[in-house]
Amino acid sequence: MGEKTDEPFLRLWDAAFDDDEMKVSMLLAMGEDVNQQDPDTGSTPLYIAAQCGNLKAINVLISSGGADINLAKKDGATPLCAAAQYGKNEAALALIEAGADSETPRDGDVAPPLHIAVIKNNMEMVMTLVDAGVNVNQRWKEGITPLFTAAKFGYSDMVRLLIKLGANINAASKREGGATPICAAAQFGQHMVVNILEKAGADRRPAEALGFL
Repeated sequence: MGEKTDEPFLRLWDAAFDDDEMKVSMLLAMGEDVNQQDPDTGSTPLYIAAQCGNLKAINVLISSGGADINLAKKDGATPLCAAAQYGKNEAALALIEAGADSETPRDGDVAPPLHIAVIKNNMEMVMTLVDAGVNVNQRWKEGITPLFTAAKFGYSDMVRLLIKLGANINAASKREGGATPICAAAQFGQHMVVNILEKAGADRRPAEALGFL
């Protein structure tokens, strides 16, 4: 989940890793920079706390320290991305309630939080995020939606869940000139998902036009 460091200027980073509420508060009172970043990765104390699911540290860093909730690592991942990646539901909820941007990053290799949860096939995290107000049709690079991602990987239960949560079954992406979730499922041979989508009313014509069905 992360490594502790002996660098004195990263003491707050270590305190967040340990979920040491008292030490975090003390260091902040001493003037430590709440948004200090690891020189190699760019991770912040809040990112580490979110990655570890350390709620006490998260709360102190935000409420007392005024941490930048959306300050990202060098690769673009935010603290909310970390919570989604490591399945820390309560941390994700705390960050969203504190105002975290659930739509970033929008481009690049690092996915936004809901897509991360889908890629990890973490249905509980998906429900946590959507129930907290995250857009179930959240767009990532090339305009793909979480349902597109789930369909591509053949996550049938995840596909059913996303449909139940209100996902747009015919949402067109920028891939292949407008590929939809059923296109992704058909292209990657996910026949069960194709059937699920068709039963839910998905239009098969885009997949037929692309030669996937």
